[in-house]
Amino acid sequence: MIAIIDSGGANIASVRFALERLGVDSVLTADPAVISAAER
Repeated sequence: MIAIIDSGGANIASVRFALERLGVDSVLTADPAVISAAER
């Protein structure tokens, strides 16, 4: 899983949706535990 760090700015959700269309497992988060557990 790829963790996309939600910094509260920009349109980061579009990155997540692009990865989803490519079939990549990703999550948009600001939770340090989720970020640490991610593969990338």
